[in-house]
Amino acid sequence: MGPSSMTSQMIPTLSRVLILGLAFLSLAGRPARSQEEPKTNPLVDASEHLLSLLNADERRVALLPFDDPRRLDWGCGERLYRRGLPLEFAAGNRAIRHALSPLLKSLAVLPTLDPVLVELGDETETKPLSAHAISDNCHLTLFGRPGPASRWSLSLEGSRISLNFVVDQGRIVSSTPQMIAWRGDDFANGIPGWDPRRVPDGMRELVATFSTAQRERAAYRESPAAVIASEGEAQVPLAPPLGLRYSELDPVQQELARRPVVDMCRMLPQEVANERLRTIAERGWDEVHFGWAGSENRKEPHSFRIQGPTFLLECVATVSDEFSGDGAVDTWQCVWRSRQGDFGLPLVGDSN
Repeated sequence: MGPSSMTSQMIPTLSRVLILGLAFLSLAGRPARSQEEPKTNPLVDASEHLLSLLNADERRVALLPFDDPRRLDWGCGERLYRRGLPLEFAAGNRAIRHALSPLLKSLAVLPTLDPVLVELGDETETKPLSAHAISDNCHLTLFGRPGPASRWSLSLEGSRISLNFVVDQGRIVSSTPQMIAWRGDDFANGIPGWDPRRVPDGMRELVATFSTAQRERAAYRESPAAVIASEGEAQVPLAPPLGLRYSELDPVQQELARRPVVDMCRMLPQEVANERLRTIAERGWDEVHFGWAGSENRKEPHSFRIQGPTFLLECVATVSDEFSGDGAVDTWQCVWRSRQGDFGLPLVGDSN
């Protein structure tokens, strides 16, 4: 092979080497991309957009400091004072109504807020709820400035609902306390994928299969509770588990036992529900206890609690003097607490 032939073959090779070298130097000059970039969440974008539409006075109501003590003040029912921006405020502002839509959808609660749903003009087949809708007196509060790299909190509270989320770097890291309350026929028409009645109904279905010995083991108190014991408290009181262990149930009963837990979780964003259920499975369903008190009749007072190493689910069914005309149960309350700490705060003590 002659010198000219060798030179002609070397030129393309040298060109490729030169191009690769320049590309390497170009990449080397760029700042390294972080391996832990903040994860995006539609809740962040929706909250930022909503704030951008509020004037200064409205922001002072809707946006509070993250360390404001009112962040830990929570509960359902008729309260004299509620913090935050009332959702009824959106009725007179089309832009804010449309900003609320993706925010409420990201919380998985839009189908339940029927007055807002109607105002938003959302095309849905969901039928309107009764006058005692879950959206009654709902207020929205942000604690700390929402952002993809910040730590902040969101509260949605009303007469029938209390949802509390902490978001850190775009990821929901806390979703408790979670409380749902309803009366009479609030959900008579049904809401696809969102019906809290499934929680107590599922537990009653499980209790109906108990043997006499299992009923005795499941009885966690002599009479049904009339109120949620931990409502309004910043952290759930630590107490030993009561009732029947999951491992004491047969396979059919175990499947029934998981349903109220799953149904309560499924009323939250999918990633939150999946994380809760994954954590329960990791710690072991065998450590979960099921307690029951009162009548198995839906119309008579009863209460139950389901407790695992990481959570406590309580539900009470009572008769309200205000609404009940026949002495039958007409008021239900269900709450999910974290035994690892609510509001994104560590729980003092051993949660095992």
